[in-house]
Amino acid sequence: MISVSSHVWENMGYRKLDESESLRGSFYRLLIYHIEGFKTDQPIVGPLNHIFEGQFCSLAIGGSVNEACRTLATDELVDDEEEWRKRHSMIGPYLVLKIGPTAEYKTTATHLRNEGNEIWTNGGFDDARAELDELQERIAPLVVSSLTVAFSIAETVFRFVEAVNYGVARDGKRIRDVRFSLSAYAIVSMMIAADEVRTTVLNALGRSSHLDRNVAGFYDLGLKETDPTKQFLLFFITLELLTKTEFAKRYPLIANSISGAMLPKKERNALAHQFSWLQKHALTSLSQQCVDRFQQLRQTRNLIAHGAIVSADPQDVVDVKTLATTIIAAATGFPAR
Repeated sequence: MISVSSHVWENMGYRKLDESESLRGSFYRLLIYHIEGFKTDQPIVGPLNHIFEGQFCSLAIGGSVNEACRTLATDELVDDEEEWRKRHSMIGPYLVLKIGPTAEYKTTATHLRNEGNEIWTNGGFDDARAELDELQERIAPLVVSSLTVAFSIAETVFRFVEAVNYGVARDGKRIRDVRFSLSAYAIVSMMIAADEVRTTVLNALGRSSHLDRNVAGFYDLGLKETDPTKQFLLFFITLELLTKTEFAKRYPLIANSISGAMLPKKERNALAHQFSWLQKHALTSLSQQCVDRFQQLRQTRNLIAHGAIVSADPQDVVDVKTLATTIIAAATGFPAR
């Protein structure tokens, strides 16, 4: 890490912290996503709140990223939103997901700068950042995966754009942290009424607790991946994990209570038999076509794994994502839209 001298910080308007001074604060993170697939008929939907394993989070959806941020944090993301849109080649709408607060942390920064109701530091909150990273890893994949399934009728992608960290000091002032960003894309969206968006989001958040965390993690990685073959493999891992977890959860009860539901012992650990059994006895909304396509996709995965082919067919990439979305919807109890 490059060290910046005290003189340089002071030339930028920062002052050195006295030994007697103590700056403490709790931190939040705003995760900005560009919504590809739908837009709504109202300027803002939210705030919509949910609790994941005791951790509070809230979100807002809107055509203006600044308005969505104001809804959640009474602050704007950027001074010039039009320039920000052009720089990222985006038109909106946006999902803003707020996680936090963290525990309260004492800064290890050497310098700070006061600007009205804001305190800028030269770092010093690494532990708060680490806690936010852990919260994001726990919560964001569940939220994004659930919403993607819930809005799948619009072929929706929630594409990550930027994250903003900020803290709140004991006196209520904002503590500013580092911003970082990734690129986004232009898309075509269908219209969904705001009330329907609100209902769908709350339903998805409520059902997200039924989604296995590892399944959600790989599904989220697949949604983010841009390389087609890597994306195919990530979505197939999602299918594989989902099949194994759902089979382990459902087989004992159903096999012991329904005549003809028992699998021969040698078939119980085979992925193909597990998937077929789930379609027949547990996830009965799935069609035989899902089983047939799963077997075809499994063959593609095996060919890649054994080096027989180096890339997946583009249609296989589309189909494996569609099938993963369909199975998640069936397993978690809400219909894919």
